[in-house]
Amino acid sequence: MSKINILSSDIYNKISAGEVVERPASIVKELVENSIDAGAENIEITVKNGGIDLINVVDDGCGIEKDDIDVAFLPHTTSKIALAEDLNEIKTLGFRGEALASIAAVSVVEMLTKTEGDETGSKVEVQAGRIKSKGEFSANTGTSVWVRDLFYNVPARRKFLKSAGRESAEITSVVGKLILANPELKFKYINNDKLIYQTNGSGAKEAIYTVYGEEAVKHCVKFDDFYKNLRAWGYVSDLNYFKPNSSYQTFVVNGRYVNSPQLSSALKNAYKDFMMTKNFPFAVIYIEIAPSEIDVNVHPNKLEVKFSDSNAVFLSVATPVKQILNNLSHDRARLLLERDEAQRKFKRDSDYELKHLDTHNPLIFVNQKYEPEEIDVNSLLVCTDSDADLSVQPNFGIEETREFKPALEELVQKINGKNLSEHTETHGENSVYNQKHMLPFSKCYRKGVLFRSYLMLEDYENELLHLIDQHAAHERILFDKFTAEYETRKLEIQDLLTPYVRHVSTPEFQVLCELMPQMEMMGFYYEPFGNNTVKLTAIPLLFTNMSHKDFFDAVLENCGEGFDTKSLTKDILAQKACKAAIKAGESMSVFDVDYLLKMLDENIFLKCPHGRPLVATYKKSDFDKLFKRIV
Repeated sequence: MSKINILSSDIYNKISAGEVVERPASIVKELVENSIDAGAENIEITVKNGGIDLINVVDDGCGIEKDDIDVAFLPHTTSKIALAEDLNEIKTLGFRGEALASIAAVSVVEMLTKTEGDETGSKVEVQAGRIKSKGEFSANTGTSVWVRDLFYNVPARRKFLKSAGRESAEITSVVGKLILANPELKFKYINNDKLIYQTNGSGAKEAIYTVYGEEAVKHCVKFDDFYKNLRAWGYVSDLNYFKPNSSYQTFVVNGRYVNSPQLSSALKNAYKDFMMTKNFPFAVIYIEIAPSEIDVNVHPNKLEVKFSDSNAVFLSVATPVKQILNNLSHDRARLLLERDEAQRKFKRDSDYELKHLDTHNPLIFVNQKYEPEEIDVNSLLVCTDSDADLSVQPNFGIEETREFKPALEELVQKINGKNLSEHTETHGENSVYNQKHMLPFSKCYRKGVLFRSYLMLEDYENELLHLIDQHAAHERILFDKFTAEYETRKLEIQDLLTPYVRHVSTPEFQVLCELMPQMEMMGFYYEPFGNNTVKLTAIPLLFTNMSHKDFFDAVLENCGEGFDTKSLTKDILAQKACKAAIKAGESMSVFDVDYLLKMLDENIFLKCPHGRPLVATYKKSDFDKLFKRIV
């Protein structure tokens, strides 16, 4: 008996639909691209309940001939190519002949279409890939498509859809990309009876304003360059505008928005000397290239593209963008040099005073072995008030008042749950000292400070040299402290005297609105405040000193797939610790160093919350090899 089955058209259509119709946003993309290929100048998109209940796309394109309607919903039927050779010169967005058949296989579809030469339009209803009804109706030139009850006949697919809010946000993101990719067209996008986007087709800058807002336009710089056989142009952010993720980057190749590792790498290369890690530049970049030089037939979703000369594409973006950034950097340097002479003189005088007040004199630490001393309660690093400003402030002869508690004993007990006597004499079961042959940091000789950033310690018994990053070490200690407080302390909410208002992109606004219940469980209260704007009104008492901008950046950075409040909490606490920790180049007293090393003795991670190492350890033999004393 044969074990190989010939699948029915109903089954293989549902299977193939999975490659094209991944979620409601995929349908919106395919239908709008059909409208663009039909020569439409006006496109209207309407969705309800995240596209699950309804997706409607209306255009004023050329329409579909009456004789073609029956075959339009069959698999692998298209008007855009006819021969295999046509695949080498693809000039349309669609060409595979799969979209309508795939959409109709997993939903209920109605289509009303009319060509300019016909007196009446044709209306057809398709369900599960089969035409249910067909007739003539009055219609304007163009095509209207209604998609309802998505995945009604494939429950396994439907249950894997995200919430309506998340699907809406994804649709909004896709529509934004389509607007940016086709700035000369007029779009109107309505989501749950609310107008989200409307453009006049007046160019890329208007499209950027519509999708990303006024701030993006204010900070974007245009570039336009020809390299070999292609043109690269678009808008990139200046040196003062960076985002927490790459969602503000759009790459368009011959009118098709794509995901391109080459273009992403080129942009990253151009900005690498001008931005911090975990920052992303804003960019809308257009590549115009001969169709024969690219391959768009890589994946059914047509989001990937291959270039025949990827190096040329890389250079066409990286070179002009880097030149623009260099010019901006020089302009900023020139403005700094033109500052008022009195201000610059005051800064020089202040720096001179600080330099001579520097407590980082290596002579203080050379061959200094730890001896128990009374802890200075005014020390910077032993501050236990979670709401105190822990950043170092220059002392210009004005005595500052700070609130401190008896620091070391209370803090050690809070974090490690141990008595002070246990802390000073023994180490935890998982302590690094039980795993390696080395002295505790607090027992090592203090040899000095390197580059005003790294403490140098000598383990004289084991012939080791430790370099400790003072910022990363303090950041780790504060992170553990804040985490312990957050997990053990009763959640207290502090209303903001002045609410913080944040303008975001439309997809981000939709995501933030959906996350409101989860944020309230964490103690953060915000609410919609106008178009694409949210207002933060209350936060946990533990975070009163945290930048409100950093809070929203952390939420938006973590709001993708696999979002969970634990990861977000860790991110927020890590940012708070990073901001509060002593910085590289700032001075510490002898008591601060003592405290820091004692706390590191009990830290089993020896990495900062962002994953950077706190300590680099070198053996004596490493130096012997360096100076060729041993081979």
